[in-house]
Amino acid sequence: MLRTTGGRAVTSASEAARSMARETAIGISLVLFAASLWSTSGLFIKVLTMESFALIGLRSALSFLALAPLIRPSALRFDWNLLLLIVAFSATQMGFVFATRWTTAANAIALQSAAPVWVFLIGCLAVRRIQPRLLWPILLIVCGIAAMLSEPAEGASLNGNLLALFTGFAFALTQIAFKRIGQPAVGVIALSNLCLAAACVAVRPGAFLLAAIPVWEWVSLVYLGAIQIGLGMVCFIAGLRRIPVGQASILILIEPLLNPLWVFLVIGEIPSRYGFAGFALILAGLLADLWVRLWLPPGR
Repeated sequence: MLRTTGGRAVTSASEAARSMARETAIGISLVLFAASLWSTSGLFIKVLTMESFALIGLRSALSFLALAPLIRPSALRFDWNLLLLIVAFSATQMGFVFATRWTTAANAIALQSAAPVWVFLIGCLAVRRIQPRLLWPILLIVCGIAAMLSEPAEGASLNGNLLALFTGFAFALTQIAFKRIGQPAVGVIALSNLCLAAACVAVRPGAFLLAAIPVWEWVSLVYLGAIQIGLGMVCFIAGLRRIPVGQASILILIEPLLNPLWVFLVIGEIPSRYGFAGFALILAGLLADLWVRLWLPPGR
C-alpha cells in the first residue's frame, strides 16, 4: 500500500512538473508570437499609401471589431484613470504612425521603447526620491536618445525623432494608467481603439475616402487591426497568465529588434550611424533596466 501511494505521489509530481513545463512553453510561445505580430507595424506603416489619419482610424476600428466579442461591459468602470489611458493610448498610436513615416522605423520604435526614462522621471516626481540602482540603465537610454537626436536633419526626420520621443512619453503614461486601472485589458484596449477611431474621423473626416483605398491595402488594414493588434493582444494576455511578467518583458524586446529588420528586408531602409548607435544604447538600457528590476537587490 505504501509503495503504491509513494509511486502515485511521484507520478503525480512528475505529471505536475510536465504540465507546468508545458504551460510555460505555451506562454513563451504566445508572448513571442504576439511580439512578432506587433513588430510588423512599422513595415505596413511605411508601405501603405493612404493618409495617416485613415490608417490609424481604420486600423483602430477593425481592432475594436475584432476584440468586441471578448468585452465584458459590466467589468468596465469609467473614471479618470480610464480617461488617462484612452488619451495616452491614442497619443501613442497616432504618434508612432506619424513618427514612423517621418523618420526611420528603427528610430521610431527605439524612441518609443525609451518609455522607462519617462516612467523613472514620473516616479521620482511622485515619491520625491531617486532609486540609485536605476540610474545607470536610464543613463544608457538617455545616451541613445541623445545619439538619435544628434542625427543631422534630413526632411522631416528631426520632427519624426522628436515625435517618437513624445510617443515614448505617451507610452509611459499608458503603462502607468494600465497599472492603476485594474480593469480587463482586452476591454480597455478595445474601448481605447474605438475612441481613437472616432477621434480620427472627427479630426480628419476628409481622409476617409474608402472607395479610393486599393484592395490590397484593405487586406493589410484587416491584418493590422484584427491580427496584428487584436490577435496579438489576446495572445499576449494568454501568455501572461502562464509566465511571470518579468519574463514576458524580456521576450517582447524582440519587437524593437524585428521592427526595423522587416522594413530593411522589404524596402531596404537603413538607419544612419546615429540611429544604429542610439538603437544599440536604448536596447542595452532596456535590458539593463530589466536586469536591475528583476535580479539586483533593491538596496544596491
